Amino acid sequence: MNRTGGPVIQQDDRLKELFKWITSVPGVGPATATEVMVATDEFKAISDPKLDFSCLENTKCFSQAIEHD
Repeated sequence: MNRTGGPVIQQDDRLKELFKWITSVPGVGPATATEVMVATDEFKAISDPKLDFSCLENTKCFSQAIEHD
């Protein structure tokens, strides 16, 4: 993975913009940015940001999911 996210990301304006936003977070590199974009379906699959990102990080996911329902 390179710093620009590769040719697929660079050929799509939306992916390029998302990649730029995500990698602007200190400590987030190209591999993590790509994983976040895939895991969240380009952020379209996020309905509850706090719950969804904690699950992505694997922190308190299951207990929060139980409390959320």
